[in-house]
Amino acid sequence: MPRLFRPLASLLTPVAAIGLVLAAPAHATATFTMTRTPYATDRFATAAALADVSFTGDAGFAGTVVVVNGDDPVDGLAAAGLAGTLAPILYTRRNEMPQVTLLELQKLRLQEVVVIGGANAISEEQVALFGDSATRIAGPDRYATAAGVAQAWLPRDGTRTTAVIARGDNYADALAASAYSARERVPILLTEPGNLPDVTVTALRYFGITDVTVVGGTAAVSTSVTDQLTGFGVAVRRVSGQNRFATARAVADDPVMGVGTSATQVVLVNGDRFVDALPASVAAARRGAPVLLAPNGDLGPEATGWLQSQQATLETGLAVGGTGVLPESVLTQARAAAGAP
Repeated sequence: MPRLFRPLASLLTPVAAIGLVLAAPAHATATFTMTRTPYATDRFATAAALADVSFTGDAGFAGTVVVVNGDDPVDGLAAAGLAGTLAPILYTRRNEMPQVTLLELQKLRLQEVVVIGGANAISEEQVALFGDSATRIAGPDRYATAAGVAQAWLPRDGTRTTAVIARGDNYADALAASAYSARERVPILLTEPGNLPDVTVTALRYFGITDVTVVGGTAAVSTSVTDQLTGFGVAVRRVSGQNRFATARAVADDPVMGVGTSATQVVLVNGDRFVDALPASVAAARRGAPVLLAPNGDLGPEATGWLQSQQATLETGLAVGGTGVLPESVLTQARAAAGAP
């Protein structure tokens, strides 16, 4: 059975080295349909529903699940690259596992659990429930944890020399990049807006990263950070928009991070309450779809424009979350923008 990441014993030396604790609208096809994740009553149920629709009954599922604190998923910002298209991301609480998460874990053919974050994020008692099947990846802060997540799966053989850099004290840009990270197995490393943390610099050098895509504008990742990157020989490009919705559209349109000009599927998430975007990234990656962000109660011009631009090829869309997150009126707007009758 394939494993998602290398055995823990093989991580000890590298972890010590890093210093971790461990276009214009086309003619519509008129076939576009959009459905909603079922039973999405809250973020925990939504993550479980995404795992259910993406992995249940999949003979190729490797049996690995990534678990993140759903009340504050900051440690999970880099988890999409680890999960890839092979593992769902489920949410739990620090001291209590929601029933819906437990039920989904029981439904999946579980062999291995990767817990992201330290004991302040997910308690030792919860990890102990998984027994020997659990591995925790944690650092002293979110920047070190992101580097540790990359260390858990990223090879040092020169085959993967690209990374994403995103602001670590705001979720939006990292989550906008998460579907790309999962689909292409590109690590997301985190930075402060005005300074590249030492642990991130060490990780970039350790993995031999030569090309970085910065996601977000200069207010999110300043030119001083990009100057630091170029200063030690890394080629840097930036993908950004005027706000989180425009940045998600820019990622979807980007020739590297996007899915091209003939997308057939799309995933829609509330961008003002974007906690659903992390587990949605794996579902999107498995579909070869971008994640678009919509503001509260509206589709927004950015998502509308992208859907209109893809009318000729779009076939299906997945709305992530219940009607309290994405009202039915937003789905109606999306269907219209994609050219559905």
